[in-house]
Amino acid sequence: MLLHADKLLAALKQAKEVIEHTRLYCLSSDRIPVSIVDLEWVIQDITGISISKYQVTTSTNLTYFRGMLDRSSKGKARIFINANQPDYWQRYTCAKELCHILIDKESDFSQDGAQTLNKMIEAKAMERFLDENKIPQEDGMKVPDNEVQSENIAEIIATEIMYPYEFREKDLAQLKAGKVTTASLALHFKVPPLIIQTALGADYLRVIKDMRKQLK
Repeated sequence: MLLHADKLLAALKQAKEVIEHTRLYCLSSDRIPVSIVDLEWVIQDITGISISKYQVTTSTNLTYFRGMLDRSSKGKARIFINANQPDYWQRYTCAKELCHILIDKESDFSQDGAQTLNKMIEAKAMERFLDENKIPQEDGMKVPDNEVQSENIAEIIATEIMYPYEFREKDLAQLKAGKVTTASLALHFKVPPLIIQTALGADYLRVIKDMRKQLK
């Protein structure tokens, strides 16, 4: 996925602030799995935005609906989570929507969630096509719109918070040795197996490692 490096770096700095803030002010701040309650409190404390969360169900077949953020101009935000998905997806979705509150600028706000979702699906389909056919992403290729960038960066930041980087070298070694599985790691961190898979991918790790060097 083509992303603005400066936006991703700025968001990773904010994620680092969240982790440091948690360690300073929350009880059992090093707990695994990461506490969504603590994460919500920390982001409220940093941003000054009052956050309400709601689990919702719908009779409509919204295959791609996991969660949604509704912002108010009065310093309030509401997060809606699809209750018809597994607990680990509910936790990760909530973390991702909380990360939007943390990192988004007004230019990143989406007024049409369905259109943003379609753009994301198109962008991910192109990325998968290039990967499967071993076609490199060239300089000058179209970078997705701000709204799509925002979605992808929020996913990365949620991943970095929910599955802390410092565990990955050991986890990857144990995974290769057959001592753990993607499923057992997902159970331990209470995140979707897909997130573990992504976070341990060679390309993802390379990008995050390079970005972390710039955070020091």
